[in-house]
Amino acid sequence: MQNNENQRQSNERKSCFPKKFQDKNGKRQRTAVEDILWVHEEDEVWHMKKSDDDNQNIYYRVDAKEVKLRGKKYLTDRKKYPSKEAAYKLVCSKCFKTEEKMLHAAVEVDTLKDYLEKNLENEYMVINWLVPGYYTVVNLYVRTLENGKDPAFDKLIDTFRRGDDKFRSSRFKLLPKLLEAPSAIVVLLRTVIGTLRPVLIGNKLTCYHYTGKNYMEVDIDTGSSFFVCHLASSMVRAFQGIVVNQGFAIEGRDESELPERMLGIQCYSRISIEKIIIQLGQHQSKTREKNEGDRRQRWGFFTKDASRSPTASKKGFERNARDSVEGDEVIRTRRVSSLKS
Repeated sequence: MQNNENQRQSNERKSCFPKKFQDKNGKRQRTAVEDILWVHEEDEVWHMKKSDDDNQNIYYRVDAKEVKLRGKKYLTDRKKYPSKEAAYKLVCSKCFKTEEKMLHAAVEVDTLKDYLEKNLENEYMVINWLVPGYYTVVNLYVRTLENGKDPAFDKLIDTFRRGDDKFRSSRFKLLPKLLEAPSAIVVLLRTVIGTLRPVLIGNKLTCYHYTGKNYMEVDIDTGSSFFVCHLASSMVRAFQGIVVNQGFAIEGRDESELPERMLGIQCYSRISIEKIIIQLGQHQSKTREKNEGDRRQRWGFFTKDASRSPTASKKGFERNARDSVEGDEVIRTRRVSSLKS
């Protein structure tokens, strides 16, 4: 009887798992780490490609073999070969709209912070594009390459993580490939940067680097270059007609660091920025709210009573801003009057 009861309870435990997570015996299967999704909002418009007919507001994983990287003997023969499988696979991408430049998304975005803390057994890479207009495109990757399988890569990624910002910026390589774009964008690209080719992005743009218990993050500021800022602004407006691959690697400069292996690679396809953006105002982290409060207090936006109430604080801030605008209006009126007289 006891054995029958144990069998019944075992069958009940098996049945509580969805069929897609069960093997043929009903036992739970381990979900692939790249399929453990980070969800910020329900029904997000920007999504992983689902079928061949799905080509609007999508991103998808790309085979790293499409990109050639430095081979083992590159320092002597200068030859490049198709990359092995990327060390990190794309989990998802999200585009946030904020009120000011957002750095260190792994801390500033509450849902991402919680996601990383709940999956400490995995190793992640976060790559963010900071785009003019206070857009932040967050790309989350998870490591799928087993430790010890590629000693050269293990050594290089460990050196990269432990290096200072100057070292990391000097080795972090972007490998772009434009698949489709309006002719005006193609002409603009050729005018501003010439042909699209691998580039040490940290030598062209300001990059910010962060590391945590189970992640490393690189924030690429497109606004740090006048020409790239202009290009990025134009591309944002025309992204509905753009299909582009972006790959990342760490440049190997010693034979012990070769051959190179792709860090991660993905594709953006026909994106409507206004449809995919997530307003982060109401999802700001506690750290961000605290920093905002400290900043307002330093500038005297809070009164003694208002600091006790968020609602009153907001009213006090709006009142001060309104008084400032009205004061400017008075000054302009006086100037016009003096000119007329």
